[in-house]
Amino acid sequence: MKLMTHALTEDQAKVIASWRYEGKYALYNLPTWDEMKAQNYALCDAVKRQRFLGFSQEEGELIGFINLLCEEDHVFFGMGVHPDYCNQGFGRDIIAYAIKESQKRHANLPLLLEVRTWNERAIRCYQSQNFKIIEKKKQETYLGLGEFYVMKYEHDDENC
Repeated sequence: MKLMTHALTEDQAKVIASWRYEGKYALYNLPTWDEMKAQNYALCDAVKRQRFLGFSQEEGELIGFINLLCEEDHVFFGMGVHPDYCNQGFGRDIIAYAIKESQKRHANLPLLLEVRTWNERAIRCYQSQNFKIIEKKKQETYLGLGEFYVMKYEHDDENC
């Protein structure tokens, strides 16, 4: 299935807020749209939402999104995949696009992400796209203390 890339609209951001993951992945469920607005989530802000891109099927259903946040010395990468489409290869395609987009927008900055240490499914997906674990850290989240790997994209010269 070919994914279409596009700017993320407010309506699509509201759809993302409605996604519901099950089991241990439920911690990725977002609050309601109104709660997100009250807490100033980037998805709710039209200006901040410009750093997000959506990925949809040709029929229009939103499959996933990325967030590329340019920090002082790196680009922070975040992503999400619709719960019904996890573990089907879409994550790899979305990550590959994010890498190219980051290099186009911020050519000289390294691409970093954070992932919970227990999320082996996501870690394998990131590793398949040449992200390497460079640090393990604990940090406070809105859910309490969490343990994360910091991963960095390592450029693969063979796939330039």
